[in-house]
Amino acid sequence: MRDQSLSPTQYVPTSLMTHSMGNYILVQFAVGGAKGFFDDFYIVAADVRAYIFSEKLNSRAGKESTPPPGVSIVGQLKGHGKVHVFFSTNDKKAMGARFFANCVKPGLGAKGCDLDEIDSRIKGRVVNVDCSAEEYNVEDEFGGHEYMFVEGAIRYYEQAH
Repeated sequence: MRDQSLSPTQYVPTSLMTHSMGNYILVQFAVGGAKGFFDDFYIVAADVRAYIFSEKLNSRAGKESTPPPGVSIVGQLKGHGKVHVFFSTNDKKAMGARFFANCVKPGLGAKGCDLDEIDSRIKGRVVNVDCSAEEYNVEDEFGGHEYMFVEGAIRYYEQAH
């Protein structure tokens, strides 16, 4: 049911939060997806390679018939929207996932995006949010993998909009 408190012309921000393996689906969806649909993406504890926004990967992928993943993800955003990459060096699940995938390098959820290597077409559109600090710390049965709903993260979402 539609919220009756909103007028038909009132703008409502539309952002998307993806968590863990949901980020793999985001990468697959972004390639060839609709353009300019979301205001922001919140990529949390991502179980994808840390270099999906890298100049090197995107230039290599650009030679193929599909768009490069990092550029395609940013292409889903409206105007000046950003991709907010939430990562934590304390996230045992994110660290372990890369190990079991036979990947020696930590993934995006464990180390964030290397902003020095970011593709020039999307510079300034990707922001790291280091959730390793105590305000994001969550000790739970999930190995510190569920930090998107702690107080520090909620404050960040509120400030971003």
